[in-house]
Parts: sequence; structure tokens; C-alpha cells
Amino acid sequence: MTANTTCTYTMSDVVATIAANFNCARNQEETQLSVVLPDIAMPTQTVWDAMNFSEKALHLINQERIDRAVSYSGITPKALPLEGYSYFIKTTAQSYADYLVSLNEFGHEVTPAHPLGLDPFTRINNTSVVSGCKEFLARGENIYAIFGSLTPFNESAAVARAVWSWVYRDAGSLWGHREAVLLQDYGLTGAAGDGSGFDDNFRTMGNEGLLGIGVKQGLGYRTTPDKYGVVVLMKFFDPINNAGCNASLPINLVNFTTALHNQNAQINWYAPNAARQPFVVEKADVYWENGIEKMGDFTEIAFLPVQTDGFYQYQSGKLPNGTYAFRLKQITADEGTIYSEVQKMHVAEQPEAITVDVFPNPFTQNLNIQLLSPNEEEVRVAVFNISGQAVLPEIRQNLKENATNRISLSLEKLPKGMYLIRLKSQHFSKTLKVVKG
Repeated sequence: MTANTTCTYTMSDVVATIAANFNCARNQEETQLSVVLPDIAMPTQTVWDAMNFSEKALHLINQERIDRAVSYSGITPKALPLEGYSYFIKTTAQSYADYLVSLNEFGHEVTPAHPLGLDPFTRINNTSVVSGCKEFLARGENIYAIFGSLTPFNESAAVARAVWSWVYRDAGSLWGHREAVLLQDYGLTGAAGDGSGFDDNFRTMGNEGLLGIGVKQGLGYRTTPDKYGVVVLMKFFDPINNAGCNASLPINLVNFTTALHNQNAQINWYAPNAARQPFVVEKADVYWENGIEKMGDFTEIAFLPVQTDGFYQYQSGKLPNGTYAFRLKQITADEGTIYSEVQKMHVAEQPEAITVDVFPNPFTQNLNIQLLSPNEEEVRVAVFNISGQAVLPEIRQNLKENATNRISLSLEKLPKGMYLIRLKSQHFSKTLKVVKG
């Protein structure tokens, strides 16, 4: 079941381009392995854009899995899709992706070891929600990285390219990444019943396995200091059908949606019978810092008691301009804590000009500049002492349109006193006074 493609991959988050990339490789596999594969089925662009990284990877991977119900040298795989993605596995994958970038490393086992463990299986085992709720699986992690861009990567496009590469280009890995993506009831070197694959014994029959995707990029990651590198990490596991594991695995929600009405966030969800426990709604600020999207700490904003019909709704009240992330927290019957997926929402009344805030002021080491702009444009930031001498090289940053943009300045080496921060763009100019105490 291995076919190496010579197709040139076009990095994009456009559905039609992603489909063209996958179909090119599928056509080559048809010729090389004498099989017939359909064109990959893709959602509309609107649906695709609303998906998170794990949902996008799950869609592409499941299409690759179910479309291979064809005979490869007389053997026809089961071709079952994965059941879904797990918030907890996604969090573990994100944690290890963050760790790789922080160390400027790439690999399944880097030192010093990640807090959850040195190897992929230990990290899965030490994910608390999985403890006692998983079965042996021959594979547990895939990693992909791209290096050398002068501008930040489109992380969603990187996820699609990672899946494509795992399936069609990783001949140098002895096709371990491809097997991990397409693994069914047993591995390529195994046999039925050996326990190396998914056992299809959890929840609904006909699909099994939960995955999570982590994505992290950084300036200078595995490349030169002036360029960006991005790593995409997939983790997955085989859940077991033991009593209590349904409650320990992620909240099983139906129709978890957010909507905005007059700067009011409205959140709706339905919880099946198995998830009937009170809910806590949590919110975090989302902002852009040095061209990278970041998220602040989640804080509790509402408590909702059990609704007998399973339908829940929360309204926030009017929110200030900005981007926010919402999630649901639930305390299970056995006092465990589980979370829903994160939903993001952008709130904006169109500003007439760039609005600016600096904090903390006075400052001691680092100074943050927060801007909301009606336009996507470049802003230049210069720092002067009270005599008008520049004390920091000019910084340039592209502002996202109608989004919270944050620039962090490291000024710990400056002596105490007053300084001037000058901000200039095509449509804007402002000078602010700040004090180092």
C-alpha cells in the first residue's frame, strides 16, 4: 500500500487547491499500484474555514482511510474512519509541538524529556483522561515540519500539507507515517487479532480512534533567525470500552455553536444523557503578537446548572472590541474535569482610526503595545529617550484588520526615566509617553 508521488504540493488553505494536491497524488498511486481511487471529497470553503486544525486533519485522514476499500495485491483494507478528535489529545499534541519549538528540536524523543514523558506512548499514557481508557496501539504520533519562510506560515495550510506528506511522501521513514494515518485493525507487518490496530469496540461500531493536532511556529525554528519554521504534530489513541471511560473522555456535545448579536456572544449546545452534569463557561482573550496568534488564560464567566432537556444557552452581554475564545468546562460524576473544544469569536465595531493601549505604564522590564486597526497595514514602532535619541531599533509589524494586535518590547536594559513611543503607519501617527520605574 505504498506509492511515492512526484506531484508538486501547492501550499494553500483553499479547498479546491487542497483537493488538487491530493488528487494528483491519488492519480499517481492508481498507476503505480493498479488501483482505482475516487477524487477526494471536500466540504465547501465556508465549512472548511470554520473547522479547527484537528477537524481539518480528521476530514482529510478519514477520506484517505475510507477511499481505500480497494484491493491492494489481493488484500482489501477494512477502510474504517476514525471516530473523531479528542480535546485532551489535541492539548497533549499542542504541548509537545510547543516544546519542540521552544527547544528548537525535531523528533519523537528529545532531551530534556517533555514533562509528560520522553516518548510518544508515555506522553499518551500520562494524559490523565486517557489513563485506564486506552488499548495498545502500534502507532501513536506523527510529526511534520516546514522551514524557511520569510513570513509566518498559514498554519491551516501547513496541517493539510502535513497529512498529504504523511500519506504520499514519507518513503524515507519506511512509510511509518503513512501506516499511522491509514492503520486499521492491524499493521502492515502484523495479522488480524494481534492487537496492534484499532479494535472497533468503543461507542458506535464501524469507526474507532481519536486524534488531536498541535501546530506551532516560531521565528528561527530549525532555520535562520530571520525566517519562520512550523511543526505539525498528530497524536492518536485507541479508546477502550470499559465502564466509566465514556465519562472520562471529552465532553460529547451536539451542536456546540457561537453567534454574535450586537456585540453579544451567544453560545448554544446540547449535551446527551451521558454528559448531564453542570457546565462552566470560560473565556480567554485572543490577540496577535509579532505576527503570531496567541491566547490568554481562560477565566470562568458563567455557571449553568443541569438542564433536564439537555439544551443550554449562554449570553455574554456586550463585549469590547477584540477576539475571544470560549470553552465549556464540566465536572464529571467522579470529580474529574473535562473541557469542550474551543470556539473563537471576533467582536468589532468598525473603528475610524487605530486605537492604542500601552501596559504596564509605568513598566519595569517589558512593555506591551496593543492596537486595533480598521485596516490591514504595516505599523512602525520607534522608542526614544526624552532627549529624542533612539534607544531601540525601529520595529515593523503588519496589523491584522479589525483584530487585536500586540507588540511586546523588551526594555529591561534601559535606565529608569521617561520615554517616547512613536507609532506610524499609512493612516496613523501617534506618540505616547511611558515611564520606566
